[in-house]
Amino acid sequence: MNKFINDRDISTREKQQKIQKVLPKFCAHFFVGISTTTTELTRLNYAHDLKIFFEYLFKNHQYFIGKDSSIDVICLDNILAIEIEAFLDYISFYENEDGKIIKNSE
Repeated sequence: MNKFINDRDISTREKQQKIQKVLPKFCAHFFVGISTTTTELTRLNYAHDLKIFFEYLFKNHQYFIGKDSSIDVICLDNILAIEIEAFLDYISFYENEDGKIIKNSE
């Protein structure tokens, strides 16, 4: 493998692991499960998506307000389909942690 790709993969994995530290612990099982079928960059993108999702829940969902990443996977049973739709609407235009407005298309 050439040095550029190797260095990029190492950097990408470090970024993913940094994000993973702020995610609920059960997310680690997800990353292990997809590790053989995805690239480092794909897993980093999933980590970003999950971070945004859980930040949204902790700020906007009545069950999750005031909670943090120590939640258990069973807590996800409290999310209704309509609330997932609300998140998808939110993520089409949202403000990131730097205050920048992000636009996502389908």
